[in-house]
Amino acid sequence: MHCFSGCTIDEICVALDLKVSDLFQDAPASHTAYRERVRRTQERERKTQRDEADGFTVDALREADYFVQSRQGLDISGWTNDRLNNEIDALAEAHALLWAEELASWI
Repeated sequence: MHCFSGCTIDEICVALDLKVSDLFQDAPASHTAYRERVRRTQERERKTQRDEADGFTVDALREADYFVQSRQGLDISGWTNDRLNNEIDALAEAHALLWAEELASWI
């Protein structure tokens, strides 16, 4: 809609006894319904993100547990100091992840 006199869209709608939302075919029936639809959509998105994060956490924990278990009983007599340091650092990170999950389960 356009008024060549310079009226605003709100003034035009008042003159025609309309609401601005009446000008749009796909407008929700009410602002409350629209807000509810947006809220439900956002909640679904948050749930999806939480589920994905939980899945990544489970994968990381499974990988850390496998890493720690696979290192038991290794013969390190032929390892260089660099390799030993790298393995110890990796084991420390895996152990810290598993320990944090253990502590979280107690709370």
